[in-house]
Amino acid sequence: MRLNKKYIPSLGFFILFTTIVGTILFINWALEPFGYEVALNYEQKGNQLAAQGKSKEASTYFLKAANIEDDKNSTSRRYRCAGTTSIKRSDKIKYFKLSLQYNPHNKNAKYELSLLSKKVKPND
Repeated sequence: MRLNKKYIPSLGFFILFTTIVGTILFINWALEPFGYEVALNYEQKGNQLAAQGKSKEASTYFLKAANIEDDKNSTSRRYRCAGTTSIKRSDKIKYFKLSLQYNPHNKNAKYELSLLSKKVKPND
């Protein structure tokens, strides 16, 4: 005789349910590529597009790669590449500054930023 007339699943059901959900989550995690691999693929695609002269598209891929922070030096390099391939002067300055935030010793970003600060400010 049940007093509250509510069905309560057994402990075995909870264990089975937890095991199934945990297994599904683990399989999804294991099959998902690591962040640094995704960032490396974006960076390689950006390099290919830059070599083809497609600066705007290359900049987009470098920014996607930079948003996946796997290593400060890599992130700095990716922001510098985004700055190099950007078309607008204001974007170039912003990305070079971001590059220097991740790696203050990035000589290429420092050099490019110094060149931009010496130039007369054209209309963006």
